[in-house]
Amino acid sequence: MNLTGTLIDDLYEMQDLFAEGGMSYLYRAYDRVRGISVAIKVFDPSTVSNRIEDVIRYQGVIEKISSAAHPNIIGIIGSGSLARAFGPPLHYIVMELLPAGNLLNILNAGRSFSPGEAAEITLQTCRGLDAAHRLGVIHGDIKPENILLDEGGENINVKLIDFGLSHIKKPVESAYSREASGTFCYMPPEQAGSSARKRSGS
Repeated sequence: MNLTGTLIDDLYEMQDLFAEGGMSYLYRAYDRVRGISVAIKVFDPSTVSNRIEDVIRYQGVIEKISSAAHPNIIGIIGSGSLARAFGPPLHYIVMELLPAGNLLNILNAGRSFSPGEAAEITLQTCRGLDAAHRLGVIHGDIKPENILLDEGGENINVKLIDFGLSHIKKPVESAYSREASGTFCYMPPEQAGSSARKRSGS
């Protein structure tokens, strides 16, 4: 998928693709109204549900998270769908653009953290989750890839991303139930146990 050069909603100029994952593509774009660079996550339509109830549920999560204005939650600027001549629409969200990498990539690059730094990352992650829970939002897939670290200056700043993706992820034939959606090796024991029971049929 290459949307470089595309103008979305007469507002966002898609500049370049700088990351991609299992469900989405991340573009750097220019916001014509605000005059700033933003990040736009475009979901791969083959991995995303188009059931109206799933889309509405996910949009509700995005609206709540965009109102959080919390230092440990990624800033959400907007969201929408891009109609196509053929196939389902492309759902996207617009976020603040940060000079940050996710925790998994940082660790894989050989970065290590002192006990104090690790505690600070954990504390800020919990603060972000607490703020989301107060809004009635459960993340559903906490893992290193969804924890951004901005290490500008001497301070570490955590930003949580990808809230509510379990609502819009297309269900697949697998051993795991929709209710246990997430990344198996990072699930809490009670959730992973439920998923395993589903798998065994017990």
